[in-house]
Amino acid sequence: MPRRNKSPYWLDQAIDLRKDGDTLAQISNVLLVPVSTIRYQLALNLARDEYDSYCKEPNTADGRQRTKAIFGFHKEGLNGNQIAKLVGVSRQYVYKLIRMKREQEDALLDYEVEKQVIKDRRNNHA
Repeated sequence: MPRRNKSPYWLDQAIDLRKDGDTLAQISNVLLVPVSTIRYQLALNLARDEYDSYCKEPNTADGRQRTKAIFGFHKEGLNGNQIAKLVGVSRQYVYKLIRMKREQEDALLDYEVEKQVIKDRRNNHA
């Protein structure tokens, strides 16, 4: 019978590790529990502001440098597997970043084209 309304036996240790600055991946390796389960339990058992205070800033200098390297390698013609090995991230992360950048560029291009079409219509009616 599953335990209901009881915190997992490892929760206190996970909270202590998080307070000490360990990442969810590090906690997962120590406790041998999936990252998603740890994240869920911490969010469930900590107050929102307390949980948020342990989260790291999403836009760090290392992350920006890594992203720049990924785009640079992609521009040089390397494929996602090669880039992932060189940078030390997952293949999926590389492809996700490349897809997001392409979507941003497409959206910007669509905006510029639409802007030009509107401008041309105004000039034709004037």
